[in-house]
Amino acid sequence: YQRARAAGLNNLRGDAPDAEEQIARAQTPLERTGLRRAADGHGWDPGEWRLTVVYSDPVRRVLSLKNPFTNALAEVPMSTDEWLSPARVAARILEATGVVDVTDPNSKAWAGAWSGYTSRDPQLEVRGLKSKLMEEPYVTHYYPPPEEKLHAVCASRLLNFLGRYTKPEDQTHIEASPSGEPKWIYHEGQLELWFRWAEAWSAIGEESRGQIPPGKIVEVSKRVREITAEAEFPHGFRKGRTGTNMRFTRWTDRHLRALESVAGAAPGPAGPL
Repeated sequence: YQRARAAGLNNLRGDAPDAEEQIARAQTPLERTGLRRAADGHGWDPGEWRLTVVYSDPVRRVLSLKNPFTNALAEVPMSTDEWLSPARVAARILEATGVVDVTDPNSKAWAGAWSGYTSRDPQLEVRGLKSKLMEEPYVTHYYPPPEEKLHAVCASRLLNFLGRYTKPEDQTHIEASPSGEPKWIYHEGQLELWFRWAEAWSAIGEESRGQIPPGKIVEVSKRVREITAEAEFPHGFRKGRTGTNMRFTRWTDRHLRALESVAGAAPGPAGPL
C-alpha cells in the first residue's frame, strides 16, 4: 500500500493481481532503483539505498542499490572525490549495474537530487542524497583490520625487512656497514640499528615487485615519529666503500615497537625503553 501511494496510485488495492506491475509502470526511473520521493515533496530520500563507509587507507564508500532489471543488489565502490561529484557517481552506478543511468532523462535534475539544491518557491534549502545517506538508518561504518590499510601494510613490510638483521652478542660492533646495509651497532652507550632509509624502502619495493607509494612512506615515518615524539629520526654519518659520507637513520628498540604499533602488530603505542 505504501509503495502504491508513493507511486501515485492511491486507489490501487494491495491484493490486486497486477499490483506490482502497475507500481513498476508508475514509478520513475529513480524510484525503480529504490529511491523515494521526500515526504515534503522536495528532493529525494534514500529509501532502499544504503551506504557503507569503509575506513581503509584511503577511506572509501560503497553505495548499495537495487538493479531494477534484475532485482539484484548492486554494490558501487567510490573514492571521496567520486562521491562528491554527481556525474562521477552516475558513471560508477552505470558501470556497476550495466544498465542503470540515473542521469536519464535529466542530468541536471540528478545533480540536484545528489548534491541538493535551493528551491525558489518556496525558498528552501533541499538536502541531497549524498548527505542523507551518511545518516542513520542508511549508513553503516566498517573498520577493516590493519592488513587492509596500506600504510599498515607498508609498515609491516619495513618491520619484516629490518627484522632480518640480528643484534650482536658483544659490544665490539661499533661501525655501520660500509655497504649501507642495515646493521645493529653500539653507539653512545646504546644498541642502535643503523640503516639507510631510502635504500631500505627501495629494497622492499623490489622484493614486493612494485614501488611503495612515496606518500605512504612519509605516512609511516610520521606515524612512528608521533609515537616516539620526535620531529625527525636520529641520524649519523659514516664513510662508505667509495670514501663518501653516507647518512644513516638510527633506530633503537623503541622505534621498532612504534613501527609494530603502526603495522598493527602491537596492542598499543610503544612505551619508553
